[in-house]
Amino acid sequence: MGADLGRWELAWRRLAVVADLHQRRHTSDHTFERIRQAILEVCGGRCKKDLGQFGGYLVFDALIGNTDRHHENWALLKREAGPTDHRLAPSFDHASSLGREMRDERRLRLIRENKIPEYLRKGWGAIYLEELGETEISPIELVSRLAARMPESFGPWLKRVEGVTDQAIMYLRPRANHAGLDGAIRTPRGADLQLDDST
Repeated sequence: MGADLGRWELAWRRLAVVADLHQRRHTSDHTFERIRQAILEVCGGRCKKDLGQFGGYLVFDALIGNTDRHHENWALLKREAGPTDHRLAPSFDHASSLGREMRDERRLRLIRENKIPEYLRKGWGAIYLEELGETEISPIELVSRLAARMPESFGPWLKRVEGVTDQAIMYLRPRANHAGLDGAIRTPRGADLQLDDST
């Protein structure tokens, strides 16, 4: 039990250092490599699966423009008493995405002017590519660079995104309305969808 607690505390302390440096220097060493190291230290036989799952979280962040995957918006869950029996927690806190800071008029203008890709590329994510790097990176650019380095963790998720159809987007429409979302979304082929029950 003591060794297990020590290993968990070590991983947690590393993440606390990330948060402290970010606050003091307005930069971060909350990098994918540090996250990868934390997972490898406590995942036991699940390392490949958990790293692949985290790759999926980052692909999802890029897809929805989530810029808030900071050190408190992912976690490792303890499963049993063993020192390396942890698993990656399910993804959570996606509120900083989908243009949440914009009014409907601006969202519609971005859709009509086909500027969503530009908007997504400009969003700075909370995970840095290089340790103590001064340059923030968008979730899309982060995935692009990491996918080239780790195709086994990112490739399957990118294939899934490529397979998203207009029909799948239409399936989500009533759920988005039920969740209280308003305005419009755009399908991969570019058609505007109004999120209301009148269509």
